[in-house]
Amino acid sequence: MRVEMSYYTTGAAAYTSLRPTHITVSSWSRRNVGAAGVETLFHEAGHALIERVQKAIGPGHGTLWHAIIAYTSGEVMRRLVPSLIPYGIQYGQWTAEWPGVYPILEKHWKPFLEGNGGFQDAIARVVKDLS
Repeated sequence: MRVEMSYYTTGAAAYTSLRPTHITVSSWSRRNVGAAGVETLFHEAGHALIERVQKAIGPGHGTLWHAIIAYTSGEVMRRLVPSLIPYGIQYGQWTAEWPGVYPILEKHWKPFLEGNGGFQDAIARVVKDLS
C-alpha cells in the first residue's frame, strides 16, 4: 500500500483512496504521533480490506463496517501499547458517530479478535444486537 505524508489532509488526520489503495496521513496532526500514528495507519489500511466485513453485515447498517475498522485498529494497538488510548475513545468518535456500538463490539467482536469464535458468528451477533 502506498502511504504519503502531507501537511494538509482536508481536515482529517488521514484518509484512504481505493483502487489502488493510497493512504494519506497528516504530518501536522498531533493525532498521528507515536503509537497513535501506527493506529491511524492500521485503521486506514483496514479500508482496503473491509469488503468481506461489509458483505457479511449486509445492507441497512450504515457505517458499522467503519466502526469495526476503528474498534479493531484501536483494540490491536491497545494490546501492543497498553498506555495508548484508542483514537475512537480519545476523540469521542464512539459517542459522536456510533453511539451504543462500542459495548456491542466489546461483547461480540473482541472475542473474535482474541481467537474465540468465528467471523460469521461474531458479525451475526453484532448485527443482531444492533437491530
